[in-house]
Amino acid sequence: MQLGQGDSKGRNVELAWFGPTDGCWAWLLQHFERVSLLSALEVRGWLEQQSDWSSTTVAKKGAARNAASKTKAPNDSREALLIAAFEHRNDPRLNVWHSAFAEFPTSSSRIATVLGSDWQGHRRTLPRPDATESFYWFQLFDRMIPWVLRTSQIEQPPSSLRKSKLAIGSGGTGTGGTGSGGTGSGGTNPRVVRLLEHYGWYEKTLEPLATQNQLAWIVSDHREHRMAWQETLVSYGVRTVSSRPGDGKFWATPDLMVIDCSARDDHPSEQISPSMREVVIHARGMYPEAFLVLADPFPAWERWGAWLELGVDALVPRPADFAGTLVSWQLWARGNAGIDNHAISR
Repeated sequence: MQLGQGDSKGRNVELAWFGPTDGCWAWLLQHFERVSLLSALEVRGWLEQQSDWSSTTVAKKGAARNAASKTKAPNDSREALLIAAFEHRNDPRLNVWHSAFAEFPTSSSRIATVLGSDWQGHRRTLPRPDATESFYWFQLFDRMIPWVLRTSQIEQPPSSLRKSKLAIGSGGTGTGGTGSGGTGSGGTNPRVVRLLEHYGWYEKTLEPLATQNQLAWIVSDHREHRMAWQETLVSYGVRTVSSRPGDGKFWATPDLMVIDCSARDDHPSEQISPSMREVVIHARGMYPEAFLVLADPFPAWERWGAWLELGVDALVPRPADFAGTLVSWQLWARGNAGIDNHAISR
């Protein structure tokens, strides 16, 4: 599946990656064309260039800082997006990350963290500024890809402007002190601002769907799941039909297929349910050209690899960001149509 080359402004998106590169991480990185792998010293240099504090106001000026300032950052760290990935809660990269952030605090919106499966249920134990986005590895299609595209299209203001507006503490933001989620003196929490801006971007990005006469087929054994997907799709102008697993062909060929079912037989969490395998094979066989999305309530990399081999195009957790999933679908459609406007590939 080709998702295209080069973003809407003609630039290629560059990712600066500080994290593991095997297993699910290798699969994740394959979706991006330009990735710079950063060492511990290089990530410190990247953060120093993005820091909200000038060299005269940073308190720590020891050997560690001098070493970091001499490291190689991406070609243009103001354009690159920095993503730090942590496999588990004892990942040695965490100490490097926390130390670098403490020395070079930044409010840059072009930084995100991606967490491994071990973090499920424990994300709140990861200290991070409110301005920093965070994902799990299995949120690639519904959250991470949309964030990369949206953030790459936003011009990063000079650090001197960010310094005058925002002071970053150990976990909060604002002029009224720091905290785990504080906003300072009456300001809006950056997480809230980011969420509102993100959904505004969704509306603009998905607006063309209303004129493309697209058809989606929703397959689920739960009425609530079918209704949730249909409501989102219809709100963006996509026609929908829905059915329970095993129903026959419809009056038209769908452009998008969504399978959001519960396994109907017991199986180990790392293996595919035989009944779900039948549902996917049936749908893929009927409509081999459609974009196939599968919702998995218990993401496990061992199982996801098998789903991909069966012809699933995109996997999303449950609950998923429906609008974000539509963004990935549109990228896939544009890539297949030969439109050269996005910097993510698979």
